[in-house]
Amino acid sequence: MKNLDLGLPNGSLKKPTFGHMSKAGMEVIENPRSFRAEIHGIELFDKVNLMRPMDIPEALARGIIDCGICGLDWVVEYQLGLEKLGIQAPPIIKLAEFNYSRKSRQPVKVVMFGREDSPPIGPMEDARRISSEYPNITEQKYPYESIHFSHGTTEAKVVSGLFDYGVCVTETGSTIEANGLKIVDTLLVSPTVLIARERLPKLILFGRLIEGALIAEDRQSLTMNVGADIKEQVIAILPALKSPTISPEADGSFAIHTVALKKELADLLIELLSLGATGILVQDINVILP
Repeated sequence: MKNLDLGLPNGSLKKPTFGHMSKAGMEVIENPRSFRAEIHGIELFDKVNLMRPMDIPEALARGIIDCGICGLDWVVEYQLGLEKLGIQAPPIIKLAEFNYSRKSRQPVKVVMFGREDSPPIGPMEDARRISSEYPNITEQKYPYESIHFSHGTTEAKVVSGLFDYGVCVTETGSTIEANGLKIVDTLLVSPTVLIARERLPKLILFGRLIEGALIAEDRQSLTMNVGADIKEQVIAILPALKSPTISPEADGSFAIHTVALKKELADLLIELLSLGATGILVQDINVILP
């Protein structure tokens, strides 16, 4: 199989995407004067193209790249646009889904928002004016409204009264609320996705590496020594992906290794110390592949 061309997102998704790939042993080296980048630590990819996330689905469908990472919102928006034009495009296959966005470990949402005095949504003689960063997604849900494409600053257009409603993507909704607006509908929950034109086994495994980095981000490795007299008590309180690893020592004690959630670690350590565990070692993990 020839090496593949990978499309990676510029903009808000770039930093977390590069970070998760780095934890899995893949370093993306940018050239500040080029939209191409080098990737070290994996031989699967020949070229890396840095692209706007909204351009990745089209580049994939046209064969410019073989796979890419972007938000599901742009995949849906692109496909709906082709359907509206009656164009039959090659299928875009979702190989993996990642719950991360620019700042958080959750998918973003495409939402519609309005003012307190925005006219009610629903069949009326006069259509509501909607400024949308996702006109195709919006039209699918609200075909009877007057929808206008927005390049950005959509909240300002609604606050000023230029439009009755706006549609944009948000992580927390804080910017919308800060402008005195309220979310009235969620049009799409949009995780970050790995997409491709073919369901290639090695691409599926590439997706698993990134998923493994995400799993590891919330967990830490935990190793300790315990005496035979407290072994069963310790095992009873230990979390594990499957079961703890237990190794007998020459002096009759046991070395135990497991993986724990970071948010539960402090309480767990106190319990282990109370039981008499010693030599406790806590370490970060880069990747977990269940």
